[in-house]
Amino acid sequence: MAGRLGSVDEEDVMSMDRPTLLQLVAKGMVAKADAERASTASATARSPPREMVQPTEIELQLEMKRAELELRRMETEDKRAEREAEGRRAER
Repeated sequence: MAGRLGSVDEEDVMSMDRPTLLQLVAKGMVAKADAERASTASATARSPPREMVQPTEIELQLEMKRAELELRRMETEDKRAEREAEGRRAER
């Protein structure tokens, strides 16, 4: 997920620990959401676009939790795919 944000090289991502990665992903997701909100607001509103506001600690924590849940979901899908592949190999 951190690699998809494009803010860090893949080598750097591989050397980071889980909490650092989650924090990086959360900050990236908040920044992306803020940018999308700002572009949507400026496109639809009659007033000039607002200044970008720094995400609050609560917003960062929320995004970290979302990133953790997404990571768990992806890990679960990987495990399920591995079990299915093993089952197919066993059937042969």
